[in-house]
Amino acid sequence: MEWEFEQKTKWLHGSPPVVVTKGYKLSCQYICHVIWHTAYAPDQILKNAVGECLKKCIELNKTSISFPTLGTRSINMRKDKAVEIMFEEVLKFAKDCAEKKLIVNFEIFPEKLEMYKVFIAEMEKAKKWSLSNYSVLPSREERGENRFEASSSVINLMGYKNEEMCEAKLWIERLLTLRDHHIIENNHILYLRGKEHDMLSQLQKTSSVSISEIISPGKAHLEIKGAQPDLIEVVLNIEQMLCEVHE
Repeated sequence: MEWEFEQKTKWLHGSPPVVVTKGYKLSCQYICHVIWHTAYAPDQILKNAVGECLKKCIELNKTSISFPTLGTRSINMRKDKAVEIMFEEVLKFAKDCAEKKLIVNFEIFPEKLEMYKVFIAEMEKAKKWSLSNYSVLPSREERGENRFEASSSVINLMGYKNEEMCEAKLWIERLLTLRDHHIIENNHILYLRGKEHDMLSQLQKTSSVSISEIISPGKAHLEIKGAQPDLIEVVLNIEQMLCEVHE
């Protein structure tokens, strides 16, 4: 890969924002290498890079591309600004090339919780943009108080360990088929403090659910009861809270 990259950049004229090489041993056909030119403004570099990567997909007749969180480390751009630029370029491409089918993934590592929240916030903003080929999972209020409507959203699991992938798939399937109650068994519940218990109380106030904490020698679990839409939302919030307690 390094040799191909050097060969392709050796005789290039000008300053191309992206150089494409084969994927070699990586689990992809091609890799788009973004070249950060310090002579240009970071915002413009990122905008050009994302736009060029999308164009390369069309040129190579590819149907999907995965972006890391470009710019947040290499040129120290603010997370919210980088995400905003990436979203704008992807949505602009979707509007200008509506006849082209291209799946765009944004890769965020599980431990990058802050970055995940930034992406979610940007997705909420995107609800206001009138693009027919872009959708965001509706909020609980938009779905209706006691019903859960199917949407066009898709959960795409990616990883390297089959065991963890299967476990994640089963967890999601269980979550999406909840009826009126759910039990979370997790010994990290034993380490909940005032802040976490306040959060549980707040969840009960803002959602039509009841939460019971049951402690036994060496074990702990939470039992959540309520309507399915509220139940799913509350369970996700609690699972996230327990992850933060674990950290």
